Amino acid sequence: MSEFRNIDFNALEADEIIDFIEKKHHGYVMGMLELLQESCGKAKDVDNKIAPQLVLVCQLLHDFSLKVLKHIQNEEEILFPYIKKLLQIKRASKNMKFLNVNLSETTLKLFSDEHDELMTFWEEIKVQTNNFETFENASPITSLFFAELKDFEKDLIHHFELEDKVLFPKLCKLEKEINHITDIAFKRTPGE
Repeated sequence: MSEFRNIDFNALEADEIIDFIEKKHHGYVMGMLELLQESCGKAKDVDNKIAPQLVLVCQLLHDFSLKVLKHIQNEEEILFPYIKKLLQIKRASKNMKFLNVNLSETTLKLFSDEHDELMTFWEEIKVQTNNFETFENASPITSLFFAELKDFEKDLIHHFELEDKVLFPKLCKLEKEINHITDIAFKRTPGE
C-alpha cells in the first residue's frame, strides 16, 4: 500500500476514485477474503492443538467476510452509481430542472458507520491472533496466514480512509454543486 500513500487522491475526480476503489480495493478484498478463509482452514487443521483459538478466528473471518461482501455490494450497486449519475449531471452543466439532492449526509453516515463496525469486528480477529503475531511452534501455513491477515488489514484501512476522507466529502461537495445549479434553474434561494 505504501506506493499509493504519495498519491493525491483529492486531485482525482470522484468517478476516478470509484474506479480505483472497485478495481484495486474491492477486487483485492474479494480475492483475499477467499484466500484468507482457505488459509485459516489449513492453519486450523494443522495447528488447532497448539492454537485452539484458530477455530474461533475462522468463524470470525467467515462472519467478517459476509459483512464486508454485503458492504461492497451496497457500494457498487447503490452508492457508486449514484455518485456517477451526479457527476454526469454536473458535467452536462445545463440548468437542469432537477430536485434538490441531499442523500449524502444520512447515507454516507451509514456507510462510514459500517466501516467503523467492520473495523471493530476486525479488532476481534486481531485480539484472537495476538495482532497477527505468529505463536511459538506455528506451522509455516499459520505463519503465512498471519502475514496475509496483516497485509489485508493495511489494504482495508487504506480503502476505508480513502472513502471516508476523500470520496465521501467529494460527494457532499458534488451534491451542493448540483443543488446550486438547480437553485439557479428554479431561481430559488438555497434551502428552499
